[in-house]
Amino acid sequence: MKKLLFSLSLLTGLSVNAQLPDGSIAPDFTLTDINGVSHNLYTYLNQGKTVFIDVSATWCGPCWGFHGTHALDNLWSAHGPMGGAGVSASTTDDVIVIFIEGDGTTNNDDLMGNTAESQGDWVTGVDHPIIDPTASVVNAFNDDYGIGYFPTIYKICPNRIIEEVGQATAAQLYASVSDCPAPASSQVDVSALANKGNTSICGPATYTPKVQIQNYGLDPLTSATITVTMNGTTVSTGTFSGNLSTYDVADVTCTPITDFSGGNLAVTVTANNDANAGNGNLSVSVMGAIETSNTILLSIHTDGYASETSWNIRNANNQVVSGTTDPTLANNTDYNFTYTINTPGCYTFNITDSYGDGIIPTGTINVRDNNNVVIFNDPDYAEGATVPFKVLSQQTTSIAENALEGIKIYPNPSNGAFTVFAENLTQFKTIELVDQSGRTISSWDISSTVMSIETKDVANGNYLLVFSGDNGKINQKIQINK
Repeated sequence: MKKLLFSLSLLTGLSVNAQLPDGSIAPDFTLTDINGVSHNLYTYLNQGKTVFIDVSATWCGPCWGFHGTHALDNLWSAHGPMGGAGVSASTTDDVIVIFIEGDGTTNNDDLMGNTAESQGDWVTGVDHPIIDPTASVVNAFNDDYGIGYFPTIYKICPNRIIEEVGQATAAQLYASVSDCPAPASSQVDVSALANKGNTSICGPATYTPKVQIQNYGLDPLTSATITVTMNGTTVSTGTFSGNLSTYDVADVTCTPITDFSGGNLAVTVTANNDANAGNGNLSVSVMGAIETSNTILLSIHTDGYASETSWNIRNANNQVVSGTTDPTLANNTDYNFTYTINTPGCYTFNITDSYGDGIIPTGTINVRDNNNVVIFNDPDYAEGATVPFKVLSQQTTSIAENALEGIKIYPNPSNGAFTVFAENLTQFKTIELVDQSGRTISSWDISSTVMSIETKDVANGNYLLVFSGDNGKINQKIQINK
């Protein structure tokens, strides 16, 4: 159904937007309803209210169908602000409901159901606020909130975190209010809200962590300290100095990490007399680059909405390299593409879905090199994915391919003990065990043509054995299955 609504929105000139991801900070707005009453989002949130906004269009059939359930007006009646029009005297007084006409070309006659384009009378019998902004105002709102289809129904918690809740009953919508964190009660409380740094790197290179913090205390937050560790060692720090009111946020850029190849970072944000240290912790996973040959093979089975899918390969300067494509595809069809990259270096494979749901459940995708090193194989990539990989030199690739033919790893899968054999194994100097995030777990010096690799303390999963020497590297996949 949402796919249909998306296409309808395009017909009316609504720009193609990606919905605000759940967990984003809702942008503030001040809008005036059809009765001349002004509504400021952050004012309601600062009062501890949970705000539901319904962005619909008077011509939209599914919007009209949801409107006819009276779910939002029932939510307003039982839980809206004390003294509000149509609000019960026994209200819980913790919810605000706002209807926003999302099509700037509509007018009052459309709202009242007096035009052929309108689905009906949207005003009569409705007590919660109805807002019909001008075209310029609503276009700016739609851009801020990533409105890509109607209806879009968001829940915004008092801490300004947004979630798309969709069409649901009044009871279901109100039940979701309990998912919002409890309102601030401590005088000093700083939260590590989100990672704002890159989530991938083609290393070893310099990586700069960036953390979004939020004042979850009652007092203004004037200072905070950010510590970033990796495997228990501090690798970066940052400080905040300013004045954040309750629920205000700030992005803090930390000191760079040099020679970083990816891995898991632990972020801790602290403030003096912090009453709730638990919400100052954040885990950040940075994907390291996968080392590949220069031949990239892409196999894809499209879903039923193939035109929504596009991809490219970009170099370190974010330029699309020669040979990549953004094709027009047929639904539910198999395709195979081969790309040759002529210059060694860092690249990214980028895939997007204009609707935002990947190619599940019917689609599949596999991106690998001609040595069968997998770059990307996740059809559930939502709006999009960016995966770094590093193309080795032409000489290295040639040597790697010759060496690859002679290397034997057995048993594979294994319970953690592997034997590696090759007549020319000593052309390499080391073997590294690397996880899927690019983190090196163990390494061994190569001293003979037969090597025993013990990985019994490593968790089950798929890994790479990376063979490194003066002439380059090659990768071999292994699986640990205890």
